[in-house]
Amino acid sequence: MVKSTLIYRYDALPLCGSVDDNLDPNLNEQKKKCKIIISRITPNSEPQATIESGNYNIHYLIQNNIVYITVCDRSYPRKLAFSYLHEISNEFEHSHGREALSTAARPFGFSSFDNFLSKTKKIYQDQRAQSNLDQLNNDLADVKKVMTKNIEDLLYRGDSLDKMSDLSSSLKNDSIKYRKKAQKINFDAMIRQYVPVAGGALIFVFLFCRADKIPTMSDNAESNSLRPPSPKPELSRKESLNLLPQASQGGTSVAIPTTAVTLENMDQPEITSNVDDEEEHSMLSPGLRPSMSNVTSQSDRVSIAGSVNETLAEDHSESDETETNHLTEILQNLMAQDIGKARGLGSSSLQNLNFISGGDTEIDDNFIRSRLLPDKSDSSASFSGKLKQVFVLSTAGKPIYSLNGSDDNVMGYMGLITTIVSSYQEIMKSEFHHITQDGFKLVVMNKSPLILVLITKVAYELEMTTDIVSSTIERQLMSVYNYLLSVLSAPVIRRSFERRMNYDLRKVLSNQDIAFLDSMLMKQTYGLSTSANEEIILDSNAYISHMLGSAIRCVRITHTTRCKLNSILLSSRKLSVKDADSDAASVMSKVTNYESKRYLANDLLFGFICINDKVLTSMRPTQHRLRKDDVNLLLAIISLHYGETQQEEGAELWIPLCMPNFNDTGFLYVYVKRFILAGYPEPLSLALLGANKNSFFELKQVGSHIISKILCNKSLKTTLTAELVEMEMAARLVKDLNCTFIKHFIYRQKTENQFFMDDIKHLSTETDNYQNIATHLQVLYFYTSLHNAKSTTIKDDDKEGKRLTYTRWQRKDGWVTGFLLSSKTYDFYCLCGGSVQAQHIIDQSIRIIKWVEKYKKRLFIGEAITF
Repeated sequence: MVKSTLIYRYDALPLCGSVDDNLDPNLNEQKKKCKIIISRITPNSEPQATIESGNYNIHYLIQNNIVYITVCDRSYPRKLAFSYLHEISNEFEHSHGREALSTAARPFGFSSFDNFLSKTKKIYQDQRAQSNLDQLNNDLADVKKVMTKNIEDLLYRGDSLDKMSDLSSSLKNDSIKYRKKAQKINFDAMIRQYVPVAGGALIFVFLFCRADKIPTMSDNAESNSLRPPSPKPELSRKESLNLLPQASQGGTSVAIPTTAVTLENMDQPEITSNVDDEEEHSMLSPGLRPSMSNVTSQSDRVSIAGSVNETLAEDHSESDETETNHLTEILQNLMAQDIGKARGLGSSSLQNLNFISGGDTEIDDNFIRSRLLPDKSDSSASFSGKLKQVFVLSTAGKPIYSLNGSDDNVMGYMGLITTIVSSYQEIMKSEFHHITQDGFKLVVMNKSPLILVLITKVAYELEMTTDIVSSTIERQLMSVYNYLLSVLSAPVIRRSFERRMNYDLRKVLSNQDIAFLDSMLMKQTYGLSTSANEEIILDSNAYISHMLGSAIRCVRITHTTRCKLNSILLSSRKLSVKDADSDAASVMSKVTNYESKRYLANDLLFGFICINDKVLTSMRPTQHRLRKDDVNLLLAIISLHYGETQQEEGAELWIPLCMPNFNDTGFLYVYVKRFILAGYPEPLSLALLGANKNSFFELKQVGSHIISKILCNKSLKTTLTAELVEMEMAARLVKDLNCTFIKHFIYRQKTENQFFMDDIKHLSTETDNYQNIATHLQVLYFYTSLHNAKSTTIKDDDKEGKRLTYTRWQRKDGWVTGFLLSSKTYDFYCLCGGSVQAQHIIDQSIRIIKWVEKYKKRLFIGEAITF
């Protein structure tokens, strides 16, 4: 007979138990053994089992993370015991299943279930109940047969009704068709009957009228004598066809442009000669060569861009001048409104002004290491002094990752955050998003079974509005979550916590994974990271890419060279070898004299050639593409695995990687090989992504083929090396374009989310490393503030217009002016030094925009080549 029953959660939390057996000392000993059994249950344990214990048998059942255990006599049937456990498990799951699995459950918090245990135990006390259950099952089987027959009859009737409905619908359609055909036959019969008669009548009337109007000879003579002499024919032009310029009254010619340039089409490139024909002769644009004149008129800028027809250039310059004047007028109005409202950022010099903490603390080694860089020590003072904290924990409150501090420092935060999130879900029936208080902001992202938390005291992140928090800070948490998915995949994370709610995910994360998360968060927040020997590395590219929504930065080379690299990537798809591995293939080749081939790139999905975190070219299938978040994550992981010490030629990697936005349930397998061009200091990386985990050697052969095609082609190798070296030397692009007021700019192409920017390194020229770091941080702060500032929309003729943003920062030694011009195809950011005038900002900005638009095939990879 059944003696005692216990219900425990998977993590050994007691939920309920029978209370009518506490007086039996033998059962107390068995209950202790039950607790030992529950504590030793693992995810690999059997879902149900029987354990002999003296004169008793202990039966347990695991269902939905809850353990049901009962103590019975040795003579009690095992089948009946498990039937009893299944019955109480179904009832408990129906009544208290969700509450029992919540984090708010308390020990023995479901004592109301004791009544059901007592009633059910009485039913199963007598072994005769088994025969009663068998009889009940037989009765249920008979009822099931009757119900099945009735349901089949109903289904048959339903089919008959459906057939009748179909027949009626068909009959209705046939009747409609018959009616239309009958009407057509009647109309044709009427035409055949009456048309000949009507036609004859019309012919008779026409002939009769014509006979009345035929003139006589006398009438013609009289009319000719009265007719005046006709003037000589003259050729005339309609005044509406005004395609050529009209002459003025004074005799001077007024040029009227034949092409209208408005705010909606000002972003189109200038009329120039064919750029593609010039690319084989020169890598740099004509705009990068010294101009013959210092005059910055529009016609001179056209001559810099290349040789064009002078008349077209003059017309185009007048249209651009009208557009420039319109933008200048708007910018001047904004500047006039901004007088007296400029931002005061203190009286410190440019190198000493602190944009991170919002004060005037000097940016030195102590500030960077105590307030910015990650610290995993147990020091509470160091932990509380950090400007940014990021946590990852499970829904049960188990810590997984922390940017700073040890478990002792973060455990209290984990419990508090778990309580807040669960309270919002259970009480307010909503998701907790963020809290903003004086001096800090807390953002939570619930990705059950994981919770991601960000706490920031960084000055420019505190100034963000709610919409920008959603688009910027949440992307940082999403980057952390995507990396966890990339190394584990979503099903692995989900199954781990389904088996055990308090599973420790840190067991499957390596120190390299923790270091990558630390470095990624530092780059996205401050634009810097640390090397293995704790040297500070400035990385503006990762920061700007994150600010622009995971935009990709491309390598600047000529379009001709990029096309040659694309051809090499596509040719690798046709690389094949003789299929000599199969016996059947060898037999068929002997019989048919045909050698079967096996393509090495059958499993190849994506291919990239890149330099660090900049893409040179890429390849993808026609029906698939990788999102920019996944591409940036791939490039960052490749850089992580190589590090700074593995720059040697020929180093290979084989990385299983889950692309979260492509397929978060499976892995792609990445083959990476680095190679070096003689004369260029940076190594190039070739990354090939396939779906087959056993395709390493095939992708290795494909990679060797691609690299050998590049290195063995002397012309391509020499040209590519020269272009990459020349690209590094052309650091002061704005100076070469004769844009003296613009100190730095960023151009983002919206269609493919790719960006091009001038190098920031030339802005940091101080001998003191920390002064260079301060300048670097200031530039990033300026762009962040410009990105977050409110914009003015410019519309023309009720069409979608551009957005103009203007911001100024006042400092002791002068002004810094930020300007953003945005359209539906591009965003242009620039920083200007000094009290620059609106006319100069607009002129030089449009000059750079047109230069980028003209040479966009050199600056951007566009859509990847497809196969």
